[in-house]
Formats: sequence, structure tokens, C-alpha cells
Amino acid sequence: MESYILLVSVLCLLVVQVNCRCYKLEESQNQYLVYESTGIDFTESSNFQLSFKTTKDNGLLYYSESEYRDDDAPLDYEGLYLYEGILHYFIFNPTIYGGGFSRGAHVKTDYEVNNGTWITVEFFRNKEGQVPGPFSDSNPVTVEQTGIIVNGDKFVFDGTIDKMDVTDQKLYIGGHVDLAVRIDKQGKLGSFDGYIDMFKDLKSNTELDPIEPGQLFESKECDRNSPLPYA
Repeated sequence: MESYILLVSVLCLLVVQVNCRCYKLEESQNQYLVYESTGIDFTESSNFQLSFKTTKDNGLLYYSESEYRDDDAPLDYEGLYLYEGILHYFIFNPTIYGGGFSRGAHVKTDYEVNNGTWITVEFFRNKEGQVPGPFSDSNPVTVEQTGIIVNGDKFVFDGTIDKMDVTDQKLYIGGHVDLAVRIDKQGKLGSFDGYIDMFKDLKSNTELDPIEPGQLFESKECDRNSPLPYA
């Protein structure tokens, strides 16, 4: 058994295989991971989790979008991203036929998370949560919330988000310059540069595997006790 564990560890250090889920992504190489969403029901609600570490200011961590419409743009999309060190979760969800307004949500941390240490973030849409009652002696009230929990700190929007037209769409981890521009029209966002670990669908309690990890290498920085030096 010890020799088998050693062999698996060596393989993970040489090159990331499907069963080695910590990945090093380099922005200069525009590297990212693609996941199938088949079997994941995230139209009405979603609940994902991943861990990352980076010292970069900007980068797209997660992105999913609906199929394109006649105007060559997705109807619905959502993203988890770093911008100037702050972690954001953004959802764009307009009505199907327009109507002069858009729906969605945008929450963000009130501190920077690009400190070179592992950050665990749970990001969710339409998940039940409790808020204080209307009076001081009231019991807590259960509402649907959309937002993020970052190392235990909660940042949420209270209220129900309309369903997303993203059934069976691809999930992108690490971003892509062509996808990042959907959220940041100025083009400053870019791909994520750092380390990604343990991407999970919490609704099914399943750790997800990318379709094809490619030649993305692990290194000692995947060790959770090893902080990154600042760039």
C-alpha cells in the first residue's frame, strides 16, 4: 500500500492526471480547465466550492454561460473572479425578450484575497439561509440567498434569482481571455494565474474532474502548507 501511494504521488508531481485535482494555471499560457455540467442541475440553483491561491490582482476563476442567441452573445452568464485583489461573484440574467432591464446579482468581499495562501470559497445561487426577524424578539427568517462564503466569511444577496438558462453548458475554471471580456469590457480581467484545488458540486457532494486537464503541472506550491511568494 505504501509503494502504491508513493507511485500516485510521483505521478501527480510529474503531470496532472484526472484523479489529481490540484492544478497550476499560468495566465501567460491562457490555461484553463473545462468541465461538463451534464448531470448537474444548476438551472434553478447552484452550490459550488473550490480552493485557490494566487498573488495576482486580477483573474477569472469560474465562468458559465448559456447558448448564444441571434446577436452572437450569451443570454445568461455567471462568473467568480478576482479584480484588484477583491473576490467577486457576478450573475447576469436578463429577461428572455429584454424589457429594458436586467436581473442578476453581484457580491464581493470587503478585503483582498490574493495573499498567496489557500482561499476556500463556496459560491451559490438560491440557497436557503437565515436572516434576523423583523423585530428584536423575532425568530430568524429563512430566505433564499445568492453569494459567496470565503474562509467562513459570508457575502450574500437576499432574494430569489430567476432561473439561469445554463443547463448542460460547459463550466470553465481558470477563465479564458475571450470569456473574461463578457464581465470586464475593458479587458483587464484576463485569465487566472495561480493554483486551483478541489472543485466540487456541493449539491451532489461530488468532486468534479475536468474533461481534459492537458499538460498542467503540479508543484510543491500545491502543498497547503506552502505559501506563495509575492510577485
